[in-house]
Amino acid sequence: MYDMLSPLGPILLALTAATPAYKGFLAETDVRWNQISRAVDDRTQEELGEKVGISRFYKETLTDNSQPLKNDRWRIPKSRYASNSTYISTDPRLRPEYLDPDLIIDEAIKAQLIEGGMDDRLATHFAHLFIRDPIVIFSEDLKELDLNKTDHFENIQSTNWQHMRFKPPPADNSIGWRVEFRPMEIQITDFENAAFTVFIVLITRVILSFDLNFYIPIVKVDANMETAHARDAVLQEKFYFRKNPFTSRPPRNSGQSAGPSGTNTPNVFSRPATPTGPVEAEYRLMSVNEIINGTEYAGVETEDGDSFPGLIPLVESYLDSVNVDVQTRCEISTYLDLIRQRASGELWTAAKWIREFVASHPDYKADSVVSEAVNKDLVGAVIDIGKQECAGKGFGQLDIPGLDRLLGKFRRNCKGV
Repeated sequence: MYDMLSPLGPILLALTAATPAYKGFLAETDVRWNQISRAVDDRTQEELGEKVGISRFYKETLTDNSQPLKNDRWRIPKSRYASNSTYISTDPRLRPEYLDPDLIIDEAIKAQLIEGGMDDRLATHFAHLFIRDPIVIFSEDLKELDLNKTDHFENIQSTNWQHMRFKPPPADNSIGWRVEFRPMEIQITDFENAAFTVFIVLITRVILSFDLNFYIPIVKVDANMETAHARDAVLQEKFYFRKNPFTSRPPRNSGQSAGPSGTNTPNVFSRPATPTGPVEAEYRLMSVNEIINGTEYAGVETEDGDSFPGLIPLVESYLDSVNVDVQTRCEISTYLDLIRQRASGELWTAAKWIREFVASHPDYKADSVVSEAVNKDLVGAVIDIGKQECAGKGFGQLDIPGLDRLLGKFRRNCKGV
């Protein structure tokens, strides 16, 4: 699940874009990811690939990575708040070509984990996380080492803020293994937040039920995360995505035996086939509309075999196959309609709405400055939207610029306005 959700991160980041302004200025980006990444980037100059010259005011970029480091162990290409650098599954569909060729790991930690029984890919994952220094150390944790606690592990694990997080269960707790999907931005209303939350949960069910394969090279996921920052990326940009998410399985063994129920059962358990052919043929650039709604819905002309079914149609196929009561299906359909229209451009992202609100304000001087007066009216509009939602009323009664382009005729439930 960790691996399959990873390529979806940049797509949902662009689709939930809600951060077009900082400190009183409009930005040329729509999401907050890289801003936070830089805010917590604690790499030294050597780790960044830089060195200090004879003057402390002069900085030169290292072009020869073979030069030995004086004070640090590695040159680290990413901040500790960044997109994923690893896939961790033992799935045979995970080709070596998908992995990061420049991944930095602590070989000693990896060897120790493998010696303790961890598989190679998971050991590689944690050995990569542990190239970082702790940000905070509590004095009481240094007084004694309690092997029944995971405080030291969590100190590093919880301060590696990748767009996905794999979380082992805590000690002495019945909670299971967890995967965090972290890139989405907070929305204006509870309705929107619920829609995207439910959508991701449904995607996990679809992945498991249909055995989907979303693998693309990690470096393409990195590129997609950068693309997602662009202004109005949901409509203006394209993202690398796998063309065929369905798993090809090898034919059953010709020697079959009839089981007690009278059905034919293969002698050998059928596992996904190991992919062959060039990796570059497995993915292509797609719009968010095509990824979410499908090639046919987006009206994209493709070569044979290059069409993509769309995540929402896959979710709807899954819902058709399970027993969902009418009210629940109605609520889910409303959520999917919101996401469908955001992906197609029928409705704006929160970032687009905020940007247009500022641009259309009487006090805006077309200079990227979000004045106190504009800020006050923007916050007031958000508060009014929240009050209307909490009252269970439609948003159409509010006289707020652009609100119909943000939320259309949606409200908290499936009954419309």
